[in-house]
Amino acid sequence: ERELKNNSSLAGKVLATWTIRPDGSVESTRIKQNTTGSRALLPCISKAVSSWRFPASKSSADVEYPFVFRPSENWR
Repeated sequence: ERELKNNSSLAGKVLATWTIRPDGSVESTRIKQNTTGSRALLPCISKAVSSWRFPASKSSADVEYPFVFRPSENWR
């Protein structure tokens, strides 16, 4: 939200990867791609993903997810 306030036309994709441990916690968060032009988004996304919890499972799982940003006409 802070970056959007600084740049209301912020748009692009941030491709993040992480590993979900068997206990459901997240490890190894990494940004693979960033087309937004904003480096300030990267630690924010990594921190948020690192705090997520998933259901426990028998093994680890690798995830790759695109966060897509586009301006909204309603943002002020």
